[in-house]
Amino acid sequence: MKKKTKYSMAFSATDAVMYLLLLFPITTLFQTNIVILNRIVFFFTYLTLLFALYSKANTVRLIALPVMVFLYVWASFHTNFPLFTINIFFYFQFMVLYSLLFLTKRTAVESFFKRNPKYVYGVIYLWCAIIAICAVVPSSYPYHMFYFKPLGLNGFRSAPTAIFILCLIMLAMVLYKNRRLIVFSVFPMYVIFAGSSRTYFLVGVLIFIILFYIYCKGKQKFYIYAIPGVAVGYKAYSLTSVSDKMTALTANSGTKETFWYNLSNGRSAFWKVDINAYRHFSIDKLLFGNGFNYVYELNKREMNNAIWAHNDFINLLLGFGAVGTLIYVACIVALIVFVMFKGKCKIPVLIVVTVVTIWLFNAYFNMFYTYFCACASYPFLLLAVNHYYTERAELDKLRETQEAELHRAALEARRKRGIRA
Repeated sequence: MKKKTKYSMAFSATDAVMYLLLLFPITTLFQTNIVILNRIVFFFTYLTLLFALYSKANTVRLIALPVMVFLYVWASFHTNFPLFTINIFFYFQFMVLYSLLFLTKRTAVESFFKRNPKYVYGVIYLWCAIIAICAVVPSSYPYHMFYFKPLGLNGFRSAPTAIFILCLIMLAMVLYKNRRLIVFSVFPMYVIFAGSSRTYFLVGVLIFIILFYIYCKGKQKFYIYAIPGVAVGYKAYSLTSVSDKMTALTANSGTKETFWYNLSNGRSAFWKVDINAYRHFSIDKLLFGNGFNYVYELNKREMNNAIWAHNDFINLLLGFGAVGTLIYVACIVALIVFVMFKGKCKIPVLIVVTVVTIWLFNAYFNMFYTYFCACASYPFLLLAVNHYYTERAELDKLRETQEAELHRAALEARRKRGIRA
């Protein structure tokens, strides 16, 4: 019998990571009522992720992992335990480890999706079925009919699961050549429209635009369908609580500072406090941060509200310093470069800008790496865009080859007719 290599072990662990990870949008829906379910899935996902990354060392992991260990040891020494929440210990490291999985084991991840269409379909169908049932249950609308809380979950928890499913639908549509899957995007878009989050509203709309563009297979159909689509979308938007918030934003923004305060939903007030605190750090803390709890302690002391920064960059600067923030940005840039741009595919600038905005807007105005489903689904979006444009490039090349062959055949036929004449 052939002896298993470390790669084959890691390959199996990669499968296990993806099997567990795809359960998260479903278990998150039950987070309000069955908290332990989400934690169990995360615990085993985390363990299998560590195991998946255990294989032949490469330069990326040799550099990134020791630095992460140092940052976590440093943060632990500068934290007044207990933690405000155990989750803050895992958010950053999971995001980095998950990025490393896609950067170093992309082939294994792609192989999982190609070999398991039934499982992927099952996750999409089950999540949509749960949302469909919740949508007709009166208790899902505690305030009014356009404020949707499936299973009691608020928009900041339900919307990330919708983002996850939307990206998964896009990836499945590209990999399995199943354009009919776009019908199921109605359910995540309903959660996004009927939720209360302006950030996830924009993020969801941008993802759907890319999804719909891929469905249309070209600009001409996209623009034709976009006209009635925008009209229907605007009507739906006008009925949502997000629309009410945007109306209040424009009506009560007398000065630039007031506008920024309203746009950030009041977050700009404690952003100033947080940034000012970071500016007065000592050199070592500027580089490595001031521990897990510091942002909560600072905002509790200065703003009487023990909350995180609601901004990835500020939150990481306070907790893990400039080094941690650079690692975070490097992970995102690396994912975009080595996942979305892998191969000889030419992606339009507008699509690239949209993909970057989906991450950046969320990271700046809400937080990206602390919302597991939103963070975990981003590489799916990158894979889907890469596969779509790679296939288009291959088809274009094949078409050019066929046209060249036809041209040569025509010339040869003309030459033979000339000889006979």
